[in-house]
Amino acid sequence: MSADLIYEFFLNGVQTDSPAAVLDSFEQLFFYLLCPHQPEVQIALEDILSSEEGEPHFNGVLKRCCYILINNWLIKRQYNFIKKLIDKLSESPDINQTCLSIQESRLLFWLKNFLESEDYQEILRCANLERSTWSSRYQSYLLVPQYLNPRNSREQKEVARNLAKQLKDKYKFDLAMYIARMGSSTGQERMLKNPTQLGDEVVSLIKQTISTQRVFNYGTQANLFLQNTQNFTYEQFKQCLPQYLMFNISQQYPANILRERIEEKLESLYCIDHDKIINKALISRTCNRLIEYLLIEKGKPPSFLFNLMIRQGSQLTLVILLLKLVLMGNSCRSYLEICIANLIQFYQDHAEARCQGVIQFLEIFNLVFTLFTENVQYFLVKTKDCPPGTQSETELDTYRLFCQFKGPDLRTTNLKEVQSKGKDLRGADLRDMNLKSVELIQVDLSLAKLSGADLSQGNFTETKFFISNLNYTNLTEANLTKTDFRRAELKHANLTGTNLKQANFNRADLKGAIITHANLQEADLENSDLSEVNLSSSQLQLANLSGANLKGANLKGANLTNVNLSRANLQGANLQGVDLRGANLTAANLENVNLKDAILERAVFSQANLKSTNLTKANLTGATINQADLSQSILAYAQLRDTNLSQSNLRHADLTKVDLTRANLMQVDFSYASLRDAIVRHTNLKDAILLATDLRGANLFLSGIAEAQISGVKLGNNAGLSDKTRIFLDGAEIN
Repeated sequence: MSADLIYEFFLNGVQTDSPAAVLDSFEQLFFYLLCPHQPEVQIALEDILSSEEGEPHFNGVLKRCCYILINNWLIKRQYNFIKKLIDKLSESPDINQTCLSIQESRLLFWLKNFLESEDYQEILRCANLERSTWSSRYQSYLLVPQYLNPRNSREQKEVARNLAKQLKDKYKFDLAMYIARMGSSTGQERMLKNPTQLGDEVVSLIKQTISTQRVFNYGTQANLFLQNTQNFTYEQFKQCLPQYLMFNISQQYPANILRERIEEKLESLYCIDHDKIINKALISRTCNRLIEYLLIEKGKPPSFLFNLMIRQGSQLTLVILLLKLVLMGNSCRSYLEICIANLIQFYQDHAEARCQGVIQFLEIFNLVFTLFTENVQYFLVKTKDCPPGTQSETELDTYRLFCQFKGPDLRTTNLKEVQSKGKDLRGADLRDMNLKSVELIQVDLSLAKLSGADLSQGNFTETKFFISNLNYTNLTEANLTKTDFRRAELKHANLTGTNLKQANFNRADLKGAIITHANLQEADLENSDLSEVNLSSSQLQLANLSGANLKGANLKGANLTNVNLSRANLQGANLQGVDLRGANLTAANLENVNLKDAILERAVFSQANLKSTNLTKANLTGATINQADLSQSILAYAQLRDTNLSQSNLRHADLTKVDLTRANLMQVDFSYASLRDAIVRHTNLKDAILLATDLRGANLFLSGIAEAQISGVKLGNNAGLSDKTRIFLDGAEIN
């Protein structure tokens, strides 16, 4: 068939050609009726333009081709080309061009009609471009009819389903993060992103809903009702249903009207089935009819009950009823979302100001169904102790909200035999499992429980361990390239010999971890806790350790060239023999650090704390150590040629036999420091403080010592001092 030839052309194109080339082919075919590389595809479209099926057939072909491109570009995250496709369609050629053939004119005319159709509006929804209308906030529901419609193509269903899930997951994640930060001390100090339109009242609303649910568990209610009525006839079931639905709901107006109308509806519903024993199919059909009755029937305006509850501000009551219906029969969840989509479409052309009650309902619906039907558990924890019997003991402000991801328990699953690439395993429980040599490439294991598991020699390339628990986990010799460990717990984890190139450990907790002989090149360890960690002999070139806590860490023999250690805490760390060439240690804390024999060429230590640091025989050639604190540090035999030490504090420092050739020593405080037998040739000592400084045996040729602040200097056996300088130093202690 002609259509299949066109579909195959674009399916092959998105797999083998560049997105730009595919977009160009799309434009040539559907705008200009050309396909130079495959003339048979052009002939296929010409056949469609001349066929008896006419314009509807053309619309179907064009629509499916759009979804083939969008679906593949979504999977590959090439979102900019989706936008380019939409932009290209909006700039289609003018139909009034001259010199067009009959088929070219028909093509452009049908293309113009397509761009004004509902089919094109569905494409725009799937493209998920930024829109300013209030209804676009509920895009995930507007997509439901597209992936449930059996007449739509497989590509259209996939695009709509994946995008709807993506939008729901984002809302769920944003809500959880908002709740988590709302009660924290840092959250109070900054603007938090609230994914709802309910303002800060969302916290009170969740507390209210959760506290009610603790006493009257909706899931338990539904299970008990179904259990108690399992042998009832349909008529008996309908008689009991209102009591279940209205349990714990006020009997005041408008809830009393709600109950009366539900009872009336049920009385006349499926009377032919009254004597049948209740079954899942009957329950599902009944729930669907009640959902329509509470919301909207297809092709009709919103129901009387919906308008009544909205006018009376009883949105939460209405949402709880819908929740109870869904918990009784999960099969009606999709039908409920179709009804929600119908509601949104009914109101979407109305101004936002006129739809505040409806928007309030949609926001509460979104919130409540996220609380009770998604895989995130919210619970209340009492944070204030109140005297027994006081009023505040029952007030919700004494409780704080917490949330936890509910993932699958996979401890009895053999993941080694499962094709897991790209899978969503968020929150999975894999504690103490033997997963040696397992392949979990590009898997989402965010919030997973992996403590005590054996993941040694596994392949986890581009896998997410965001906020996961990996305490005491064995990851030796694993491939963790580009892995996401942000905010993860890796206390006492064993990462010996692992490949962690470009891994992200931002704000991760690695206290007590073993990371020897590991490859951490270009890894992001910003603000991570690496205290007492063993990183000896590891490769950390170009890694980002800005703000990291490396207190007491062992970095002996590690390669830290061009690493970013600005603001890092390295107090008490062992850096003996490390290679820190070109490293950035601005404002780092290196107090009492062992840097003996370290290679520190061109490193930056501006404003760093190097108090009592051991830099014996360290190579600091060309380093920048201005405004640093080096008091009481040991720099004996160190290489400091061409080093910038201006405005630094070297009081009581040991610089015996140090090489300071061409160093910038402006305003350096050398009070009580030892520079015995040091080379201070061609230096700039302008305004340096030489109070009781020991310069015996130092080579001071062109040192600029005459411009220093001298008092009580010890001299003797000095080379390079001119007669003029000796006169200037008259009165110094010379031995």
